Amino acid sequence: MAFRRRDRAGRSPPHCQATTVQAAVGWLTEAYLMFRQRIFNERGQVASWVNIYAGDTNIRQAQGLDTPVTDATEIVVLPAVAGG
Repeated sequence: MAFRRRDRAGRSPPHCQATTVQAAVGWLTEAYLMFRQRIFNERGQVASWVNIYAGDTNIRQAQGLDTPVTDATEIVVLPAVAGG
């Protein structure tokens, strides 16, 4: 399972072994501590302004953080953008 985005240094997206989105995002927030406060709200839930996709599926429309993933699943963490 891979995350889609390269980091600021241009390195390839991180890969981890996980069977659910929760395990993958947990690994990500342990490896990159700053993501925890940007992905989760104070109750430990995915913040309302963050969308997480497992493949083409928004996890809110699947099984949430319990959405299963495989080694081939690409996860995208996408913060909402607003403005006017």
